[in-house]
Amino acid sequence: MPKPALPFLHRHRTRHGKSVYYVKLTKREKGRGVRILAPIVRSEQFMMEYHAAVRGAPIAPTPAASKDGKGTLGWLIKQYRSSRDWCELLSAGTRKQRGPILQHLEETAGDIPLVSVKRTKVEDGMSARTQNQGRHLFDTMRHMFKWAVDNEHHDRNPTDGIKVNKDNGDGHLAWPIEMIEQYEARWPLGTRQRLMFDVYLYVGLRRGDAARLGKQHIRRGIVHLMTEKSRGKMPIYVPVHPALVASMKACLRLGWRSSPRMMLAQTTPRKDWAISSGKRSRRPASRSPRRDQNRRATRATAYARHRRPSPPRVVPPRPS
Repeated sequence: MPKPALPFLHRHRTRHGKSVYYVKLTKREKGRGVRILAPIVRSEQFMMEYHAAVRGAPIAPTPAASKDGKGTLGWLIKQYRSSRDWCELLSAGTRKQRGPILQHLEETAGDIPLVSVKRTKVEDGMSARTQNQGRHLFDTMRHMFKWAVDNEHHDRNPTDGIKVNKDNGDGHLAWPIEMIEQYEARWPLGTRQRLMFDVYLYVGLRRGDAARLGKQHIRRGIVHLMTEKSRGKMPIYVPVHPALVASMKACLRLGWRSSPRMMLAQTTPRKDWAISSGKRSRRPASRSPRRDQNRRATRATAYARHRRPSPPRVVPPRPS
């Protein structure tokens, strides 16, 4: 259903094909009336100018931004991303999550003055997104404007008073016993897929902590590790399960390294890379090009010394 037309609002098309709007209260009024300068029809700025023209009251002008962009949302985002609160106090995962949100705000609304960023605009941005995306937008804006208020870049936080429904949901569903047995049957002991599965199953680490797990974290049958999410402040102590020990020993017998990260970096076992279908295969991922270059230079030097003719031997005369 179309929206009802606004009273006293008249549209005029210029000779360039552009539509402009005027507010004219009576036909006796000379000229076309008071022009609306806002480019978007029915936007917040458009409606403010419209109601001011109908009432006959002047509207307070919006403070213009400086030439260098100071006082705009884009300027605040640049200052915030170069601050200590962003670079040091936030974790790498949080910066990775909120970085695209700030970049999108800078590209779409970077020229908006800070005084125009109000609570209603934040709520409109949250409503235009899904529930999780709106919550991430709220957290990003709240932390940025809190930093702006503390550092006297702005006088208020537009996110104050906004209520957010934090529904964590049921999370990831746990695997049933049948699915675990099916996975173990597909990947036997000695494979990298089975070792990583056993690390997740018998230690219960996050993905980043499981990649760092190695023999240096196991002492006397106990896994001692400082978690990554706590920034190295929360230790965990987990007994090593016998099934995990058997999985690690099976990988060591096949030539894999003990660390899951080192194991995932290798593509094939070491003992099988040299011969493939009777031909020499490519260089394995564990060897570096620099190492091969040094070996070739050493062999070339040794070959040159072998082919170099030795100088004639001079035998001194014996004293008579």
